Amino acid sequence: MSTHPECIHVVQGEIRDGGVVQAMVVARTRALARLPGMPRFRILFLEPWGTARLPAAREALAAHRALWPEGRMDLVPFVSRMGAGAGG
Repeated sequence: MSTHPECIHVVQGEIRDGGVVQAMVVARTRALARLPGMPRFRILFLEPWGTARLPAAREALAAHRALWPEGRMDLVPFVSRMGAGAGG
């Protein structure tokens, strides 16, 4: 177990929002991670299973990772039991 804290940013349902996610999440997290004394950062993209399984979601994740190659980003699919109106 690591003794260093980890800061996890969770982005839900926006993996394919391109510039918005890249500017407001990836670039900001990358900048914070490069400051001395900061914890390790990780970005989780929480997406409905139907979206996460699409090639476009994996392509978007690859584009986000290209902006911060040393960063840690993962796509986390979920299945909602709340119905279609719940976003999953």
